[in-house]
Amino acid sequence: MKRIIKIIIINIIIFIFLLFIIEVGIWYCENKRLELNKEEFILKNGYIPFHGGIKKDNIDLNYFPSEENNYGRSPEGLQYKKKKPVVIFGCSYAYGFLLNKNQTLSYKLAQSTKRPVYNRAFTGWGSAHMLTQVRDELFYKQVPEPEYAIFLSMRDHFRRLYIITFMSNEMLFENFYIRYKEKNGELIRITNKNNFLNFIKRLYITQKFHHFYVNNIVLKKDDYTNGYEFYFKQLSESKKEMQKHWQNTKYVFILYDTLKDEDILLNMLKDDGFIVLNLPKLTDENLLDKKYILEKDGHPNEAAWDLLTPIIAKELKL
Repeated sequence: MKRIIKIIIINIIIFIFLLFIIEVGIWYCENKRLELNKEEFILKNGYIPFHGGIKKDNIDLNYFPSEENNYGRSPEGLQYKKKKPVVIFGCSYAYGFLLNKNQTLSYKLAQSTKRPVYNRAFTGWGSAHMLTQVRDELFYKQVPEPEYAIFLSMRDHFRRLYIITFMSNEMLFENFYIRYKEKNGELIRITNKNNFLNFIKRLYITQKFHHFYVNNIVLKKDDYTNGYEFYFKQLSESKKEMQKHWQNTKYVFILYDTLKDEDILLNMLKDDGFIVLNLPKLTDENLLDKKYILEKDGHPNEAAWDLLTPIIAKELKL
C-alpha cells in the first residue's frame, strides 16, 4: 500500500513539474511573439508577468465611454436637435480602431445626416458586450431613445461567443472575456465564480487547447454556421432588452464580411424584425482591397467609411 501511495505521489510531482515547464514555455513563446510583433505594452514594460492573477472582464457604465482614457468614444453630433439619434454597437470596426474620431463611421454618420450618433463599441468586443450594456439600467440614462440601433458585425464575432480570453495579450494578462451560456432557454452570463474551474481555465495550456477547439471544431476554421444560432440569440435578446425601454426604435444588423451560408443567419434576423444590410452586396468595391484597410492591420480605414457611410445612410433613409 505504501508503495502505491509513493508511486502516486511521485507521479503527481512529475505531472506538476511537467505542467509548470509547459506553462513557462507557453508564457515565454507568447511574450516573445508579442515582442516580435512590436506589441506596445511589451516594448514599454517588458514581458507580461507569469500568471499575474485573474481579471474578470466587465463594463462599468460609470466609466464607459471615457474618451480621455481611450475607453470608447464620446457621442457625436449632439449639436443636432431636430432628428432622433442613432446608436452603434460592435467591436473595433464600429469603434474605429487606430482612426481619429473624424475618420470613424459614427462621426461621418453624425455629420452627414445631421443627427446625434452614440458609439457604444470598443476594440475586441462582440455581441455579448452589447447584451451586457443593454441589460444595465444606466445605459438608458446615457443613451436616449434612438431611431435606429445598429450592430456592426464581422467574422471574428463568432469566435468571441466561446473564447475564455480574447487573444495572446489577454491570455497572459488572464483577462477573462465576457461570455454567456444558454440555460433553460435563457442567456445567463458566465460569472467565473468557481475557483477550481478558474484555476483550470487560467492555465495557458487550457486556453491553447480551448482556442484550437473553438477555431477548428466548433467553428471549423472559416465555416461559422455552427455559431449562427447562438449569435442570433444574443442579438435577439439584446433587441428584446432595448424594446423594454424604447417603443419606436428600429433594429439594424450590418454585415461587413462575406460568410458561408450567410443567408441562414440573415433570414433568422429578418424574421425577428431586424433590418439587414449586407455591405459586400451593396457595393461593387472589394472591402478587403488594400485601399480600404489599414496597412499591416486589416481594419477598415477612413476610405472604407467614406465609401460605406453614404450607403448606410441611404439604405436607412437617414
